[in-house]
Amino acid sequence: MDTYIDNQETQKYGPKLRKNIEAAFKSAPLPVRTFTKYLIGLQGKADKTMDEAMTKARGASSDLSGAVLEKTPAAKAARKLLGGIQKHLAAKRDLDEWAGQIGLFFPKGMEGVGYSTPDLLAALRVAQEGFKKDKTVPDGTKLAKRVAAAEGKLKKEAESAGGALLSARSGLTEQSAEKKAWLRRYRGISKIVDGLLTLEGRAEKLASVVPHLAVPGGRKKKADTKSVVNGQ
Repeated sequence: MDTYIDNQETQKYGPKLRKNIEAAFKSAPLPVRTFTKYLIGLQGKADKTMDEAMTKARGASSDLSGAVLEKTPAAKAARKLLGGIQKHLAAKRDLDEWAGQIGLFFPKGMEGVGYSTPDLLAALRVAQEGFKKDKTVPDGTKLAKRVAAAEGKLKKEAESAGGALLSARSGLTEQSAEKKAWLRRYRGISKIVDGLLTLEGRAEKLASVVPHLAVPGGRKKKADTKSVVNGQ
């Protein structure tokens, strides 16, 4: 299961869910088909709203994203730290000195860590949560403190970066709100589909209808934001 759905994936999973629902219940009684048509419409509206929010956010952040590392030394340091932690975790696993999951700290690998300040802040928060959940990481306490310090420096630098950064952050904040709304819609409809399939004695077909359930987790792709299917 793909536990993390990034912004770009909403435009794949949403339409796929709509298509799958239509196919799964095409032979159902009329009341069920009428209800599922309503669900498809709801998901379609959520997909459109999310697409519009992403377009607006890309425009707001375009001036900043290309040169952010040159403008913010703290961003350079944060990304270097995250890369070092990822290598540290991989090395400890290879040496059988740690049996934890790197995906807890880097759900989509370092390839999934963006270069913009908001992306890096999100990645640092994910790493901090990882250290809180897994206390067995060698040198974990020391690394957690370094992550917290890097986050503090990056936030301080972002606050003083000027109007361009503030404008980009505004766009991303709006997008984040739309993303949460999309996740609620997608998750809610997925649960309803689960119930309908269960009533029809087809509960085992759920993964063939709800897209993220059929995708292995931990894929290494660019993530626009930390978006958890269960819990946001």
